[in-house]
Amino acid sequence: MDEQEGPKKTISRREHLDHVVRFCLGIWAVFAIAAAFILAKFLDEPVDFFGAFIGWLFIFTIVAIIFGILTGLVVNRLLLVAYTKPDHKEVPVSWVARIGRAGRKPITILVLVLLLGSLVVSLMTPITTAHPPEYEKAAIATMRTLSSTQEQYRSRFGSYASLKNLSEQQFIDPVLGSGEMAKYRIKVVVKSQNEWYATAVSIKPGKYRLSSFYIDQTGVIRFTTDGSPPTSTSPTVD
Repeated sequence: MDEQEGPKKTISRREHLDHVVRFCLGIWAVFAIAAAFILAKFLDEPVDFFGAFIGWLFIFTIVAIIFGILTGLVVNRLLLVAYTKPDHKEVPVSWVARIGRAGRKPITILVLVLLLGSLVVSLMTPITTAHPPEYEKAAIATMRTLSSTQEQYRSRFGSYASLKNLSEQQFIDPVLGSGEMAKYRIKVVVKSQNEWYATAVSIKPGKYRLSSFYIDQTGVIRFTTDGSPPTSTSPTVD
């Protein structure tokens, strides 16, 4: 009876390269997932963790594929130099190639899922974020708060106030008075006794549909999405 053939002890140089590159792609794919999770967790708002994670994952997946292939080429070359001679057509199966060969299906599936999945979800993100995230809603609420408190201040003191004065007179809390909140920079400008305006400019403009906001003595809230400070001629918020 013929004995069952075991794993090959030597393989062609091309097979060795394929297995090593596959191994390196798997390592970089794991790195892509970890890096995307960490950056989404610590650099983006918790209310949009999923969208941020997908965005970072798409970027790192591209990086993982590029560096996985480049790393595989370098590692394969080092292994061949260490264990073979240039005239050898068949080379020993290194431990790196062995792992790459054993996990070729899972690693290939993982890389394809990362690439295609993150691409599809990234394309869908503008649809799923058609409504402002929570911190954008907070910025709109802040504009309304400034509008009402300005009118209260004016009815008491006869004129509108700067952000600092509103805070000092306890019309707004110190957090808003600092001019920073939920990734927005808040600015209040008093143009005259009867005119004022405020802007909430996103620190990361362009990431969502509504980025920056504007309000003045009319009480109408306006917005821009290109990162520029909105003005009295910008589109109004529905």
